[in-house]
Order: sequence, then structure tokens, then C-alpha cells
Amino acid sequence: MRAAIKVLMPMGGGGVQYGEEQTLTLQPDGTAGVDTEIRSDTATGNYGTANIVHIGEYNSGISVRRTLIKFDLSSLAANVLVTSATLKLYCLSDFANNASIVRAYRLLRAWVETQATWNIYSTGNNWATAGGFGAADCEQTDIGSISLSASEATPAFKEITLTPSGVQGWIAGTLANNGLLLKPDTETDNLYQYASSDHLTANIRPILEVRYRVPL
Repeated sequence: MRAAIKVLMPMGGGGVQYGEEQTLTLQPDGTAGVDTEIRSDTATGNYGTANIVHIGEYNSGISVRRTLIKFDLSSLAANVLVTSATLKLYCLSDFANNASIVRAYRLLRAWVETQATWNIYSTGNNWATAGGFGAADCEQTDIGSISLSASEATPAFKEITLTPSGVQGWIAGTLANNGLLLKPDTETDNLYQYASSDHLTANIRPILEVRYRVPL
């Protein structure tokens, strides 16, 4: 058995030793997974059980679509050190005419998968700003992004590298884990379709991969 690799990480005036890097890979199914899209054209519609989600704006009409997604990180102790994190979404179809940058923002609302819409995050509770991007709804600085061309290779996984500190905050409890809002900087004719956790094909459901070290 390999000996643990000790890594000295300064903390205040002393230090903490961490063991070798480990990986947690989450790819939940429709029962455990939490994701949905919200749409401006069906502002009261919920898509929490749909097998697909969309991010961007529909070319053939006026329909802005954003995705909410959350992963259960409760299996990680609060004192682990996150070294990297990657969100992987399987892009099924390209409906885009324009390039875009899709950003991941940590949500501040405890939204409910089977209730959230463009107008509300749960039954009886409105977003501060419809679409979930108000300052009281989510952070205004992203913790990761991906640049998409106007013509991406599909079907294929697209990866968003998340800042370790952003994920660390959820695990340590400095910010409640309400997951992410995924939206492009500009929302005009740049729609892409992705598999959700409810997709029947298990290996293309959303993935969160977290690499971390445990204190020795």
C-alpha cells in the first residue's frame, strides 16, 4: 500500500498536513439528481423531471433558457481541502448561431427542482429578479466558465472548471449549497441542449468531479 503523501499547507502561523489527493465523482440519476431549466417564454412552467436542459437563447423565437443544478457534497468532511473541481455536461444538440461564454454562478436561494420556474424558486417564493440572476438570487461573480463556439462538436461532454474555493465554501459551510445557475453572458441565438440527471442513458448525465485532500 502506498504511503500517504504529506503536503504542508500554511494556515495562520502554523500548518496542516494533508494526505494524498482523492477524487469524488458524482453522477446522480433522476432520483438523486437535482437539476432543471427555467424558461422566459414559459415563465410558470417547471421542467424538473425533463430528461434534457438548455442553456442559451432559442434561435427561432424569443426564449431565454437557463439551467439550475445542484450536487450533494455531504459525503465530504467540512475540513477537506479542495484542489480542483469540474462540472461536466453532455451536449446533445447545437442550436446556436452565435458563440457564447457560459458562466456558473453560486445560487443564494434554496430552489426546489420540481417547483422552480422563471418566476419562482419554490412555490410561493419569487426570484428577486425573474430568471434567477438578481443579486439576492445568486452571486454576481462566477466560479467557472466555458467558451462555446457557434458550432460545437456534438454529442460530447463540455467541461466547466470551477474554482476550488467556490466548491470549498459549500463543503465548509460558509455558503449554503444551493447549487449553480448556468447562463451565458449574452443570450441571443446561442442555445445548446444537454442531458439532465433524468436522462435514460446513465453515462451522459451531469457529472461533478471534485479532487481533494484530507487532513492527516
